[in-house]
Amino acid sequence: MATNEDIKKAAFHLFATQGYECTSMQDIAHAVGLKKQSIYSHFAGKRELYADILKEQTRIIMSELHMAVDRLKNESAEALLKGLFKSLIGTFSCKERLLLWKRRFIVAHDEKEASTSTDDPEWHFDSKLKDRLFHIISVKHDKLANPESFRSFFISYMLSVQGYFDWMIVNCHNESIFE
Repeated sequence: MATNEDIKKAAFHLFATQGYECTSMQDIAHAVGLKKQSIYSHFAGKRELYADILKEQTRIIMSELHMAVDRLKNESAEALLKGLFKSLIGTFSCKERLLLWKRRFIVAHDEKEASTSTDDPEWHFDSKLKDRLFHIISVKHDKLANPESFRSFFISYMLSVQGYFDWMIVNCHNESIFE
């Protein structure tokens, strides 16, 4: 008999590789060897299951990033940002996590998807993490001490990270990129 974790694992794979709209409860049931009706004894529906997976993945991602900042907070601003980049790459080295993350943001403007994944601010980039980075980096780098300058810098930094994530989807990660 499939457990909640078995169902979430199968659903995570399907949502990541096929997307929310193209994944049915029947697909999930088939993946775990259950009848579709049996899934409903574990989850109220596809939306609840998807939301549960997104919340869980967001907690994992943000926890790993907060730990990276804790590890790197005494480093120079450059070393902190390089280390955070490496941590982000490690966090998203799971291709399914990366695909799910990218799908979530690509379709965030789709009304059906938006009502499922982005209404809760918990699912946006953790503002506490961004605030922590500002407080750590602004002390180390005068040009980023102004909140607006830091905000512009942070957006550029995250766009670079997102660009590399796109590269990872196509070509996988290559350690030599850090050199």
